[in-house]
Amino acid sequence: MSLLSRLCSSRWDIAFLEENLQDVVSGKHLHFIELQNPFKDSTWFADPFILDVTDTEIFVLVEEMNKSIQKGRIAKLTIDKKEWKITKVDILLEEPWHLSFPFILRKDNKIFVAPESAYSHAWYLYELVQDDNGNDKLVRVEKLCDDIVWDSIITNYWNEPLMFTAAQNDFYLDIYGFNKDKGLYSLRESLHSNKQNMRMAGDLFCVNNRIYCPSQNSRPGSYGEAVEIKEISYSNSKWNLQSIRKIRPPHGILNDGIHTFNEYKGVIVVDIHRQKTFTSLLIKDLLIIKKAIINILR
Repeated sequence: MSLLSRLCSSRWDIAFLEENLQDVVSGKHLHFIELQNPFKDSTWFADPFILDVTDTEIFVLVEEMNKSIQKGRIAKLTIDKKEWKITKVDILLEEPWHLSFPFILRKDNKIFVAPESAYSHAWYLYELVQDDNGNDKLVRVEKLCDDIVWDSIITNYWNEPLMFTAAQNDFYLDIYGFNKDKGLYSLRESLHSNKQNMRMAGDLFCVNNRIYCPSQNSRPGSYGEAVEIKEISYSNSKWNLQSIRKIRPPHGILNDGIHTFNEYKGVIVVDIHRQKTFTSLLIKDLLIIKKAIINILR
């Protein structure tokens, strides 16, 4: 690792919220339970989706990033709810390309996972199964989309399978419908914003018959600054998005971002971006200022 890379080093950590979805959409102050990562010297975890919750443990699918491998893999974390500590890490999927954002789809008593695989130039669906030794693994079952897409989810809230994704950049929310003739999802329409706040930050969720969309809120040079919760609706052949609130990381001078938000069985999980040193925080801020000046001078 180069000197510049070491000076700019940062990581993602997993955290849970003490509050519920109703608290989130009503604007209540949020309290974070930060997860202990015994592997933090070599590995960080991001993009958490909750697989299951028991009385004593939480199982979460994440992007696993190991310094020695330098590409994302999909891992299952076993978390002790009493200690709020990772007790086990199982790698469920590794591909030749980078993997992240392991969206979970539950159907017909089966569990499927569709992780981001943009560097493969396609999006694939995997089934969660067990090998001969009873260990979980992900097996590819089909291709979902031929486009390069980022941080994608599938929803049936509007009585048909729709795919919400970023096929362009953070200024667009791209909505795909399922093309039965091709057996793939195809672009239907794109919603544009003048801010970098349209890329999906997790699965849609419903509270009191209202549907909400968590989005990644960024600024130039600062990816994943906050999660923006928007109410989303469809009427008169038009999509409507209304911002409800922004969720920022817990207070701390080195905490400078949060970019996913997911809930399952009443448990809410997020990820927090942290600079490892004051030097890395300073360098990041200087790079943001440099980029802003360049954009002004263009």
